[in-house]
Amino acid sequence: MSVPYWGIIARANRWWMDPDEISRDEHVTRFEGSTVRWEPEIFSPEDVVDGVYTLRGPRQVGKTTMLKLFIRRLLASNFNPSSIVYVPCDIFKRHEQLY
Repeated sequence: MSVPYWGIIARANRWWMDPDEISRDEHVTRFEGSTVRWEPEIFSPEDVVDGVYTLRGPRQVGKTTMLKLFIRRLLASNFNPSSIVYVPCDIFKRHEQLY
């Protein structure tokens, strides 16, 4: 049985239809509601060039939250929403499925 990956990816990138959706993302709202907030300055919108960026690391250290906050900054800097693609790789059981 085939998993409809495109639908899952489209739901993970709701800013394609409405850039304000990033502010309603669960990771962003949890961050905004936190009493302790630290937003790492790994990238700035000015640093972005065409390419594919990946972020790896241990579980539960804030990778997804950091990415979503960065996406919010990109959208606020007038990046084309459809040029920003977030792929939640935990939907794949095998690396071949990502291809």
